Amino acid sequence: MRRRRAAWALAATLAATGAAGEPFDLFRQPDVAERMARLYNERDAGALHAMLAPDLRALYPPERLSRILGLCRALTHDILRLSPPTFPSMNARNVAFFSASAETGLFELVVEIDPDSRILRLLLSDRLDAPEQPCLIGRTPPGSGRP
Repeated sequence: MRRRRAAWALAATLAATGAAGEPFDLFRQPDVAERMARLYNERDAGALHAMLAPDLRALYPPERLSRILGLCRALTHDILRLSPPTFPSMNARNVAFFSASAETGLFELVVEIDPDSRILRLLLSDRLDAPEQPCLIGRTPPGSGRP
Protein backbone atom coordinates (compact mmCIF):
# COMPACT_ATOMS: atom_id res chain seq x y z
CA MET A 1 0.00 0.00 0.00
CA ARG A 2 2.82 2.41 0.91
CA ARG A 3 4.58 1.66 -2.40
CA ARG A 4 1.44 2.42 -4.39
CA ARG A 5 0.96 5.71 -2.60
CA ALA A 6 4.61 6.63 -3.25
CA ALA A 7 4.27 5.67 -6.92
CA TRP A 8 1.09 7.74 -7.33
CA ALA A 9 2.66 10.70 -5.53
CA LEU A 10 5.68 10.48 -7.81
CA ALA A 11 3.51 10.21 -10.92
CA ALA A 12 1.49 13.25 -9.78
CA THR A 13 4.66 15.24 -9.16
CA LEU A 14 6.07 14.27 -12.55
CA ALA A 15 2.83 15.31 -14.22
CA ALA A 16 2.88 18.74 -12.55
CA THR A 17 3.74 21.84 -14.57
CA GLY A 18 5.08 25.19 -13.53
CA ALA A 19 2.77 27.91 -12.28
CA ALA A 20 2.52 29.52 -15.72
CA GLY A 21 2.03 26.22 -17.59
CA GLU A 22 5.76 25.89 -18.16
CA PRO A 23 7.29 22.46 -18.77
CA PHE A 24 8.36 20.55 -15.69
CA ASP A 25 11.62 21.83 -14.20
CA LEU A 26 13.86 19.36 -12.36
CA PHE A 27 15.66 22.27 -10.69
CA ARG A 28 12.46 23.53 -9.06
CA GLN A 29 11.40 20.04 -8.01
CA PRO A 30 14.56 18.13 -6.95
CA ASP A 31 12.44 15.86 -4.75
CA VAL A 32 11.40 14.01 -7.94
CA ALA A 33 14.86 12.43 -8.17
CA GLU A 34 14.69 11.59 -4.47
CA ARG A 35 11.41 9.79 -5.08
CA MET A 36 12.97 7.92 -8.01
CA ALA A 37 15.80 6.89 -5.70
CA ARG A 38 13.22 5.63 -3.21
CA LEU A 39 11.57 3.50 -5.90
CA TYR A 40 15.01 2.28 -6.94
CA ASN A 41 15.77 1.24 -3.36
CA GLU A 42 12.39 -0.51 -3.17
CA ARG A 43 13.13 -2.33 -6.46
CA ASP A 44 9.76 -1.19 -7.81
CA ALA A 45 10.07 -1.86 -11.56
CA GLY A 46 6.31 -1.45 -12.04
CA ALA A 47 6.25 2.10 -10.68
CA LEU A 48 9.38 2.98 -12.65
CA HIS A 49 7.74 1.60 -15.82
CA ALA A 50 4.74 3.88 -15.23
CA MET A 51 7.07 6.88 -15.15
CA LEU A 52 8.66 6.19 -18.57
CA ALA A 53 7.82 8.14 -21.71
CA PRO A 54 5.27 6.19 -23.79
CA ASP A 55 7.74 5.22 -26.55
CA LEU A 56 10.11 3.74 -23.95
CA ARG A 57 7.49 1.60 -22.23
CA ALA A 58 7.54 -0.95 -25.05
CA LEU A 59 11.37 -1.06 -25.00
CA TYR A 60 11.48 -1.44 -21.22
CA PRO A 61 8.70 -3.73 -19.97
CA PRO A 62 8.66 -4.25 -16.18
CA GLU A 63 10.58 -7.55 -16.52
CA ARG A 64 13.45 -5.82 -18.35
CA LEU A 65 13.43 -2.95 -15.86
CA SER A 66 13.59 -5.48 -13.04
CA ARG A 67 16.73 -7.03 -14.60
CA ILE A 68 18.31 -3.59 -15.07
CA LEU A 69 17.51 -2.66 -11.46
CA GLY A 70 19.11 -5.94 -10.36
CA LEU A 71 22.32 -5.12 -12.25
CA CYS A 72 22.39 -1.59 -10.88
CA ARG A 73 21.72 -2.64 -7.32
CA ALA A 74 24.53 -5.20 -7.55
CA LEU A 75 26.84 -2.22 -8.17
CA THR A 76 25.34 0.29 -5.75
CA HIS A 77 23.09 -1.45 -3.23
CA ASP A 78 20.85 1.28 -1.73
CA ILE A 79 21.14 4.94 -2.68
CA LEU A 80 21.61 6.71 0.64
CA ARG A 81 21.24 10.35 -0.49
CA LEU A 82 21.30 12.65 -3.51
CA SER A 83 22.92 16.03 -3.93
CA PRO A 84 20.82 18.94 -5.19
CA PRO A 85 20.62 18.98 -9.02
CA THR A 86 23.53 20.62 -10.82
CA PHE A 87 24.72 21.40 -14.32
CA PRO A 88 21.73 22.49 -16.40
CA SER A 89 22.61 21.15 -19.84
CA MET A 90 22.62 23.99 -22.39
CA ASN A 91 19.99 25.78 -20.30
CA ALA A 92 17.71 22.73 -20.52
CA ARG A 93 15.83 22.53 -17.25
CA ASN A 94 14.52 19.05 -18.06
CA VAL A 95 17.98 17.45 -17.68
CA ALA A 96 19.70 17.33 -14.32
CA PHE A 97 22.82 15.74 -12.85
CA PHE A 98 22.88 14.53 -9.25
CA SER A 99 25.59 12.96 -7.12
CA ALA A 100 24.22 9.75 -5.64
CA SER A 101 25.84 8.49 -2.46
CA ALA A 102 25.29 4.75 -2.41
CA GLU A 103 26.36 2.01 -0.04
CA THR A 104 29.28 1.10 -2.33
CA GLY A 105 30.47 4.58 -3.31
CA LEU A 106 29.64 7.78 -5.16
CA PHE A 107 27.74 7.67 -8.46
CA GLU A 108 26.31 10.17 -10.94
CA LEU A 109 22.57 10.15 -11.59
CA VAL A 110 21.44 11.81 -14.83
CA VAL A 111 17.72 12.34 -15.34
CA GLU A 112 16.05 13.66 -18.51
CA ILE A 113 12.31 14.15 -18.85
CA ASP A 114 10.04 15.00 -21.78
CA PRO A 115 7.55 17.92 -21.97
CA ASP A 116 4.92 15.65 -20.37
CA SER A 117 7.27 15.03 -17.42
CA ARG A 118 7.96 11.40 -18.31
CA ILE A 119 11.42 9.84 -18.13
CA LEU A 120 13.39 9.91 -21.38
CA ARG A 121 16.70 8.88 -19.86
CA LEU A 122 17.83 7.69 -16.48
CA LEU A 123 21.51 6.88 -16.01
CA LEU A 124 23.30 5.82 -12.83
CA SER A 125 27.04 5.46 -13.27
CA ASP A 126 30.41 5.88 -11.63
CA ARG A 127 31.94 6.60 -15.08
CA LEU A 128 29.76 8.68 -17.38
CA ASP A 129 32.28 8.30 -20.21
CA ALA A 130 32.30 4.48 -20.11
CA PRO A 131 31.17 2.86 -23.39
CA GLU A 132 28.96 0.31 -21.58
CA GLN A 133 26.38 1.58 -19.13
CA PRO A 134 24.49 -1.28 -17.43
CA CYS A 135 22.35 1.20 -15.45
CA LEU A 136 20.94 3.12 -18.42
CA ILE A 137 17.25 3.39 -19.15
CA GLY A 138 16.40 5.37 -22.27
CA ARG A 139 17.44 5.90 -25.84
CA THR A 140 21.09 6.29 -26.72
CA PRO A 141 22.63 8.10 -29.68
CA PRO A 142 22.52 6.36 -33.09
CA GLY A 143 25.41 3.96 -33.68
CA SER A 144 25.75 3.05 -30.02
CA GLY A 145 24.36 -0.46 -30.58
CA ARG A 146 21.68 -0.03 -27.92
CA PRO A 147 18.04 1.02 -28.27
